[in-house]
Amino acid sequence: MDSLDHIVQDLITCLEAMLNRVAEAYDFEALKCFFLMNNLQFIVKQVEDLGLSKLLGQSWVQVHRDFVDQYMETYLDLSWGPILSCLSTRKTMLGCCFRRSSNIVRFCLKFDSTYYNQEHWKVEDPLFREVVQQTVCNKVASAYQAHIEKSRKVQRQYEWYTSELLEVHWM
Repeated sequence: MDSLDHIVQDLITCLEAMLNRVAEAYDFEALKCFFLMNNLQFIVKQVEDLGLSKLLGQSWVQVHRDFVDQYMETYLDLSWGPILSCLSTRKTMLGCCFRRSSNIVRFCLKFDSTYYNQEHWKVEDPLFREVVQQTVCNKVASAYQAHIEKSRKVQRQYEWYTSELLEVHWM
């Protein structure tokens, strides 16, 4: 049984190395993280579903779940962080109202661009797809809602989305 443990570990290690090589072919760092997150989640799920966690150990599963979480966080920061940065208040000479409305316009333009660039990125596992969608939705919609609430005085004409409409994109 000990040699079977090593064979399984070696196969999975080779698979991980191959995935890392394939990920390097992507120019976009967020897509690399998305690819690795998605595929590593698949490996962890297969290890658990096939009972291989008994061979590899529960610590192997937890370490790889942590890697999936790290890839998720990095993907969120790289893909959606620049969009959320549009909502930050910057000091400009043009005044408060114009600055806030232009923040919302920039946010909406970047949101549309990012959303439409990524809407065909696939997560085959329906449960994990829901986790990814919900995580992105929570991060983006909550930041947008907080910004809108903070700047209620700004005319609504500059709002392209409500937080509910943003959530609909992912569901």
